[in-house]
Amino acid sequence: VLSSDLSHLSILNHLSQKLTIVTLPHLRTHRYQFQTISARYASIQTHLSELWTSAQKSVTASWKNALRPLDQKLDALRKIMNNYGIPSNISISTILLHHWMIGRATTPTNNNDDDDNDGTIDKSVYANALEQFLTGVQMNDQLLVRMEKTLHNAVANVESLAKKGLLAPSRALLFDVHELYGLMENLKEDNTTTTDTVDFGDDDTDVIKSLEQSVQSLLLSTESLLSQLVSARTRLYD
Repeated sequence: VLSSDLSHLSILNHLSQKLTIVTLPHLRTHRYQFQTISARYASIQTHLSELWTSAQKSVTASWKNALRPLDQKLDALRKIMNNYGIPSNISISTILLHHWMIGRATTPTNNNDDDDNDGTIDKSVYANALEQFLTGVQMNDQLLVRMEKTLHNAVANVESLAKKGLLAPSRALLFDVHELYGLMENLKEDNTTTTDTVDFGDDDTDVIKSLEQSVQSLLLSTESLLSQLVSARTRLYD
């Protein structure tokens, strides 16, 4: 049991029924600082738990669900490409990019294709596959507009979850770490003016600085993720 001013700790041994009183001068002198340390530690644990459990899983699951309609469309295109005998190492994005930017008359070549030693490929095969895909029943304007809106809303939902579940805890973590570092510096200054001191070695400073750098990297990564999500959402209308 601690005394009200935190200066003494009473310990009762139930076996021997012996009561021991321990003096805690550091705890009494620095009780307010220790309370802050305890609060920051609990806050850091809470934010880390949010980041690595619920938030991360929620954002990841939401992102997969957002891409599902697009993945289903691209799976259909890949099946058509397989039916035309197009090698699997030819990426969908490369074919679509060439087809939309250059037109039906020109399609990409693959210099690494073992079945084509001179590096050229029958252009009509790619064009026919894409023509079948783009003119299919599931590729009419109304369905595409609906899918575009669905994708936009889904990506916006991922962005919202990332802001709430990743960005906010990351910023709070950095604030808590800065508070701990400032508190440690204040305690160091107190050591020079009081006889009742708390020892801080270089290892303690290194731990705080390392934690600060890690949290800063986490925050930068989270902000980069949000930037990419915003870019993906805006490009859906391009």
